[in-house]
Amino acid sequence: MSKDYSVSDIFEMVSDMFRNNPFLRGIKVSGEISQFNVWNGLHIYLGIKDAQSELKATAFNFREKGIDPRQFKMGDKVVLYGDLSVNKKGSQITLNVLRIEKAGISEFYQKFLQMKQKLEAEGLFDASKKKALPKYAKNFGIVTAKDGAALQDILRNAKDRNPYVKPYLYPAKVQGEGAALSIAKGIKALDALGLDFIIVGRGGGSPEELWAFNEEIVARAIAEAKTPIISAVGHEVDFSISDFVADVRAATPTHAAVIGIYEYSFLEAEIGNRQLELSALMKKKLTDSKNRVEKRKIALSAVSPVNVLKHKKEILNNYRERLGYRIQGKIKKAYDCDEMLKKDLQQCMKQKLQKKHHILDVLITRMAEANPVKKLKSGYARISKGDDKVVSINQVEKDDKLILDLLDGSIETLVIGKEEKTYG
Repeated sequence: MSKDYSVSDIFEMVSDMFRNNPFLRGIKVSGEISQFNVWNGLHIYLGIKDAQSELKATAFNFREKGIDPRQFKMGDKVVLYGDLSVNKKGSQITLNVLRIEKAGISEFYQKFLQMKQKLEAEGLFDASKKKALPKYAKNFGIVTAKDGAALQDILRNAKDRNPYVKPYLYPAKVQGEGAALSIAKGIKALDALGLDFIIVGRGGGSPEELWAFNEEIVARAIAEAKTPIISAVGHEVDFSISDFVADVRAATPTHAAVIGIYEYSFLEAEIGNRQLELSALMKKKLTDSKNRVEKRKIALSAVSPVNVLKHKKEILNNYRERLGYRIQGKIKKAYDCDEMLKKDLQQCMKQKLQKKHHILDVLITRMAEANPVKKLKSGYARISKGDDKVVSINQVEKDDKLILDLLDGSIETLVIGKEEKTYG
């Protein structure tokens, strides 16, 4: 009988097939844009179609992939590069887009990606190399076109935020032949002035117009600068190599001034808060000083000769009183101890005498038990052969003369025979 699968099981199996099939990864799909939506400035949801079919596609975090959504619209012929997968929730095949190219200009985007990969491999994009912007900038540099709207936006916002921050302009060519070299020279020139930060950018335009900021010479000038760099190229959706290399990326030139310059009204408020904090700190210091003076007065009073003598006298009287109590206690304790010793001695002597009497009684009893007269009274006799005491038949032979000591005298007898017996 065949296995019973759920709908989710089926899509999970199909998803695994797509995920594990190398032929469905890194593929190239050509078609016409049938849907195109940018969500929250982060992701692109689109569809491409041909005469028979339509394919859904998604470009997540499109800026990181160097995709410019302004370059595409409904009906454009495009080439998508990515991996096929199955959207289980929508029950459809989806292409996860890594790159989008317009049909016929793929070389342009290929050049961008090649430059991005090259510089990234060299470490020019490393976060560890990014320099922090100073919180309170006193001056800053601008590398942009002198007659562009971007310059006016930067200057106007900078003045609105803090009119005391001084700008330094390097008028650079920002598009066309020689633009990249001009931008790089401007970065190096302003970097040599030791400014607080530099804004490098321009207003919006087509990819070709913004291309100078993708050139290697500009990227290396930014990377080699000792001054923090803000990249502000085009609009929020525009993406350039300079954005990757710079220490900070601004969505627009206007935004660059907001990022780099601390608002003067905030600074005034902060100074006011610091003044209040300083005033409170001064009051606290004054109060602490007064408290320390009072404590030292008390300390000096404690070491005054009169007070010291009075204190010593109090201590002496206290010692006398305690000594009197202690002597009385010692006398009473000695008396109590003497009486106790007398009682203990009497008790000890009594116990020892009783013990001696008991030992004497035991010895008398044992001596009485061992008295030979007592045994003779019981009918026993002491047998001897000459000077030897006889205790065994093995000590005598027939015709031996023996002496039997009884309670009231002795009997001399002659052995006429012997018989071995066992007792006990």
